[in-house]
Formats: sequence, structure tokens, C-alpha cells
Amino acid sequence: MGEASPSLEGEDIGTNHWEDARHWVSIYTDLIEFRRGILDRVRRDLTKLEPVAQRAAEADLKIIESPMESYQKRLDLWSRRVWDLHGF
Repeated sequence: MGEASPSLEGEDIGTNHWEDARHWVSIYTDLIEFRRGILDRVRRDLTKLEPVAQRAAEADLKIIESPMESYQKRLDLWSRRVWDLHGF
């Protein structure tokens, strides 16, 4: 199984323990939710800025959003591992 994106410290996609896979599902779910919270706040605060500042701050959104796709790929990968290892 090829890796979807770079892994975090301690990840072992080759684990044979569904509990390990479930742990990583939880980690990536938390990371995605954390980023979504930041994005929601930044988007809300953007409306309070002057137009010139809004355009400049939109670049910050891209920086915050950039890991989201990678995190989602890892979450999908670990979700499949839970499914495979737990025998659903």
C-alpha cells in the first residue's frame, strides 16, 4: 500500500494492530478539525479588515489550508487500515 503523503513521527502504516490505526485516525481527525477551526476564525476576521488587508491576509489562508489535503489523505489511509485490520 503506497503512502498518500508524508507521515508524522511515530506512524507505522505497516502495523498489524487495529488500535494503532484507530489512534492515527484520531490524530488526523483532530488535526483537520484544528485547521478548520483556524480557517473559520480567519475567514470571520477577514471581513473586519480593510480591502487591501483582506487581500494580503488571503495569502495566509492558503498557508493554513495547504496541509489539509495531506491530512485528509493520511486520514483516508488510516481509515482503510482500521477497516482492514479490524475485519469489518
